Amino acid sequence: MNVTIEQLKSMDFYQKNSAFFDSIINSNKSLVNMENGYLLYLYTLNEEPYGEHKEFEYYPQKLSRIKQSIDAISKINLSSRLNNAYSQLALNTEKLLQKDTISTTDLSRYSSIIREQEDALFENDFIEILNKLKNEISDLRRNLPNKKLPTIIQTYLVCKHNKSNLHERKTVPFEMKHPPMINSLVLPTEPNPEFTLIWTGYSVGPMMGHGTEEIWKVINKKWQCQATKRTWVS
Repeated sequence: MNVTIEQLKSMDFYQKNSAFFDSIINSNKSLVNMENGYLLYLYTLNEEPYGEHKEFEYYPQKLSRIKQSIDAISKINLSSRLNNAYSQLALNTEKLLQKDTISTTDLSRYSSIIREQEDALFENDFIEILNKLKNEISDLRRNLPNKKLPTIIQTYLVCKHNKSNLHERKTVPFEMKHPPMINSLVLPTEPNPEFTLIWTGYSVGPMMGHGTEEIWKVINKKWQCQATKRTWVS
C-alpha cells in the first residue's frame, strides 16, 4: 500500500502511539527523506510461556560459577601487575631510544625484556580465568529458549506524492527471519515503553548501505534509543 507521510500520520495505529512513531521518524531523517521512499513494516510478537524453559532450572548454578570466577579474578593483584609492567616497558624503551647507536645486542635485549613483561602480564592463569568467565557469562545467553520471530502484519510504501519504484516483496502476514536489506523501518504496532525493538535499513545505492537493530524505551517521558547494533552492511 502506497502512502505519503501525511497519510501515514493520520492512521489510527500512528495516532495511538504518535510520540513513539514521531521519535523514530525524527531520528531517521536521512531515511524518511529519501526521494524514492522507504518501506514501513509493522510487526507483532506472539508471546510464549518461556518460563517453562527447562534450562532455567540450572541458571542459579550458572550464576554461582560466574561468582566464583569473579572472586578468583578479584584476588589477582591486577593493578600492581599492570603498573609494574608499564614501569619496565617505559624504563627500557627510554633507555633504548636514548642510545646514540642501537646495536643488534640492544635490540635482542630489549625484545627479551618486552617478552618477559608480556608473559608476566598475561600469565596463563589470568587468561584462563578470563576466558572461563567469558564462556560462563555467554552461556546464559546461549541457553535461552528460541525466541518467537516478529510477524509482519502490514507494510506501507511511504513516499513523496505516492510515487516510487520500490516494491513490497511479500504478502502479509509473514515471519521476519532477518531484517530487510532495503530502505526500511520495522516497527511494532504496540510499542512497549520499557523495551521496544526496531530495525532500520538504509541504502544510498547498490551495495552501499547498512541496517541496525535498536532498543528504544521511555525515559523522562520521552522515547529514546538505548542501544544499537549493526545487522548488515553492504
